[in-house]
Amino acid sequence: MNCFKTRLLPFLFLWLFFSRTAHSQNVGDSLIITTRLLSVEDGMASREVFCAIQDNDGFMWFGTRNGLNRYDGKSTRLFSKQKGGLAENRIIQLAKDNHNRLYIVYGNPGLARSTMRIEVMDLSTYKITSLKEALPDLPFDEKNVYWIANGGSDLCFLVRNPFRYWRLTSTGFKLMCEMKVWDQIEPQATQMTAANIMFYGATGAGCQFYQDCALLGLGENRPRYFVSPDEVIVSPFVNGLLIDSRKKLTNSLEEVSNGLVPYTHKGDEKIAPTSTKSLVYFLLGDYPVTLVYREKDGLFLYDYQSVVKLLSPEQFTIGGGYAFYSFYIDRQDNIWVCTANGLYKIKLTKNLFTAFFSKRQLHDSTDNQVRGIYADGSNTIYAAAWNRLWITREGRYHLKETGQNNVFYGLCRHQGQFYVGEKDLYRLSPGDNGGLVKLTDVNLREIWSLDSLSPDRLLVGSTSSILRYDVASRQLSEAISPPAGMPAPQFVYRFIRRKDKTIWAVAQNGLYLLDQKAETIIDYFGESGRDAAHQLPLDILLDAYEDESGVIWFATNGSGLFRLDQGKKSYRQFNTADGLVSDILYRIEPDRFGNLWISTDNGILKFNTGDFKTTSFSTRAGITHNEFNRASSFRAADGEIFFGGLDGVTAFNPKDFQSDPGLSPLPLRIISFSKFSAKENRLVDQTDLLLTQKQITLLPGEKFFNLEFKLLDFEEGRLNYAYMIKGIDKEWNATSENSIRISGLPYGEYTLVIRGQTHNGQWSTTELTIPISVVRPFYLTYWFLLLAGALLAIIIVLLYKRHVRGLVTAKLALEKEVLTRTGALKDSLAHEQTLLREKDVLLKEIHHRVKNNLQVISGLLELQEKTLTDEQAKAALQEGRNRVRSIALIHQNLYQYETLSRIEVRSFIHDLFNQISVMFGDKAATSKARIDVPVIEIDIDTAVPFGLALNELLTNSFKYGFAGNQLLIIDITLSVENHGNGTGKKFLFVYKDNGPGLPPGYDVSNSKSLGMRLIKDLSKQMGG
Repeated sequence: MNCFKTRLLPFLFLWLFFSRTAHSQNVGDSLIITTRLLSVEDGMASREVFCAIQDNDGFMWFGTRNGLNRYDGKSTRLFSKQKGGLAENRIIQLAKDNHNRLYIVYGNPGLARSTMRIEVMDLSTYKITSLKEALPDLPFDEKNVYWIANGGSDLCFLVRNPFRYWRLTSTGFKLMCEMKVWDQIEPQATQMTAANIMFYGATGAGCQFYQDCALLGLGENRPRYFVSPDEVIVSPFVNGLLIDSRKKLTNSLEEVSNGLVPYTHKGDEKIAPTSTKSLVYFLLGDYPVTLVYREKDGLFLYDYQSVVKLLSPEQFTIGGGYAFYSFYIDRQDNIWVCTANGLYKIKLTKNLFTAFFSKRQLHDSTDNQVRGIYADGSNTIYAAAWNRLWITREGRYHLKETGQNNVFYGLCRHQGQFYVGEKDLYRLSPGDNGGLVKLTDVNLREIWSLDSLSPDRLLVGSTSSILRYDVASRQLSEAISPPAGMPAPQFVYRFIRRKDKTIWAVAQNGLYLLDQKAETIIDYFGESGRDAAHQLPLDILLDAYEDESGVIWFATNGSGLFRLDQGKKSYRQFNTADGLVSDILYRIEPDRFGNLWISTDNGILKFNTGDFKTTSFSTRAGITHNEFNRASSFRAADGEIFFGGLDGVTAFNPKDFQSDPGLSPLPLRIISFSKFSAKENRLVDQTDLLLTQKQITLLPGEKFFNLEFKLLDFEEGRLNYAYMIKGIDKEWNATSENSIRISGLPYGEYTLVIRGQTHNGQWSTTELTIPISVVRPFYLTYWFLLLAGALLAIIIVLLYKRHVRGLVTAKLALEKEVLTRTGALKDSLAHEQTLLREKDVLLKEIHHRVKNNLQVISGLLELQEKTLTDEQAKAALQEGRNRVRSIALIHQNLYQYETLSRIEVRSFIHDLFNQISVMFGDKAATSKARIDVPVIEIDIDTAVPFGLALNELLTNSFKYGFAGNQLLIIDITLSVENHGNGTGKKFLFVYKDNGPGLPPGYDVSNSKSLGMRLIKDLSKQMGG
């Protein structure tokens, strides 16, 4: 345990070195001793704890009456006969090897004939095996082993039949000594007395192991063996020997009882002194120190030169030395003391902080809340505390007060005088036996800051203004007015001199830049800055500091720490997620090592401006109070820093912390792991599986997992953690809990990284790095998709080929069917063509016959006409014959053309005109028809009435249209228009000639002329 000696002992005992007394010393403020008692209420298996040890992973293990406890600083895990597979529950000794195996000793050392039993636990799997299974090359029968302990890095074995002392080194087993005298003495059959078993401490039944040396004992009537690599000494003196830090024997009982008397051999016999008059109980262990218990005095830490009192009898009540079993010092220098009344954890740390004006020092609970501070470098400190000004010189406190119930704030030294502010300004001369002198009567409400501006002027910062004070005239100037558009300063906490001799005024609502004479405000940074570069991203400013490179740091009330790079015009914020113990920061003081020391409402913070690492200090580290005050700090010329708070002033020199190596790297370990099993539909504990495989695998349907972890520092106070899932998170996720629940991870590979932050703000150097594999369902895996795609492609190809084959078959069948049907169709078409031709022939024949018959009728009418002598009758027969001939002309057109059911109108009109003009003989030569008719066809049902009507019109024109010698001109027009409702076509037929026209008053509708009535009726028949 050399680390304990090199780190802790030099400053624990140097201040005590000259006392040279066995009595306990008052540690005072230079040493901090913290104690915690763990018992059944804290999860221990039993109040009676026999032994303690720390494994390679950093967990603490405790052997108790009711089983084995693993402790992580917050919770315990029990291993017992009923839960964990141990052979027994009473565990009296623990040891470990370099393979992270725990050696468990069961039994009762209080009985001389007690049977011991040894088992070995593999701490990576918690599997229990026998000693022979763990060490196959054991050179003795495992049934004869009655004690195992650690001696340095070796395992030490004590065996019986015969009594021997073995060590397991890196090269194998080595026999160190055979205790022959013990075999010659009959062992006691009764239970051992308290005096007999008082050495059954940290390493066994009357034995002590320190590095490569051992002091072996077994009962009060057996001599002791001192075994080192160089010699073996047999001493009849049983109870008064210890191995000191030089690996030599020392007569410890006489030293502790009668003063520090170095051990010396008596001649060549090498026999230690044989008597003592004091009864002192010791705990022995593999450390350069031991613990000493005196029933009337308490518990002490002894380094063979001096002693430090750890606990008083009231704090450490065990009911007799026989219940004081063992102690263990872990890698964080915690001292674990195992007793019958519980487990004591004791921590010794050097206090690097000095308290002034605290409640304990002033014996006053109201006058120790400090604001203004000044230290003159001659061990004289001034502090403004409520309505009093305190001064300390060489440890003595002096009080200056106004006699009024006012509160002091700002404090400064100017031209050998001290000035302090409250609603008005006061002055104190050094060494003045009188009280404070009131200088003003202006009632500014509160004067928060004072600073020396020039030999005859002070700068004054109040709750609502910045002023100057003239020392000679005792006058305050008017407030320095800000330019238009700039807010007035509120709560001016500090004035800071810059390299160019301009002055920063730190106010609650921003940072004001004053000229060298503090006459005008020339710049401003704040929430309402004039542009983006001058706007601060914060609400309430409590302090600021500008470093040598021009970077400005801002301490805020609730927003943490801001860094303004004026060159890059960029901000960076630091808060609790970055390691700060609080986001409420009161005061900033720099040191010459690149650190900012910041007072907060939760201790003092050290912030490194290079790597942004943080360290925090609380009352556990020796400061007077965790909550400090605004505008309450001072940095002396030698670099010493003073912070004022609710319990006086805490002072320290930053250089003392530069040499402090700080904490050892603290282990961060997995405590438990469980995940939701889709198969079992519940949470399943898989901690051992995770510790073995060192990765997390989420199978399909496993929706989330819970992971519990712990930073093993074993200190009281809040621990913080941060985690990040690489591949998903871009920033750390902060949490104050030591467990996380992760759900909804996409399929893929990730890495979970976890880090821990100690109670003083330091992040652990060790991190948990756990690979996470979220397995895709088989139907979403690439191989399955590729296989499914390939199968689908094959199926498509097969279906396509099948389809093609079907198409080919169908095509061939179709072609055959087509050929068959084509042949049949051709035959049918040929037959139909034949039928059509026959039909056409028939229709033509019918039209021809109809036309011939009509010609016959016309001929008959002509013959009849020739037999008549009545001209009127002849005219009637002639008109009838013309009508028959017009109908015949229609049928003649039908059978002359291919279309047998429709006639072409234009040709028909020309033919009808020519036919009628021939009938009128000489009149044809003096007639002319102008026909404007499109080439259209009409059906026979329309053509017959149309032809008859046109016949009547033409006949009428030839009979009555000639007037004199003029040419008869007949205009025939037919136009086609779309019907208004879009359902068909509308025909407009216009007939006119240049004859004399109808007589006046002629009424067509009442005409008795046969021709006119025919035209009217035929028009109706055509729908006209």
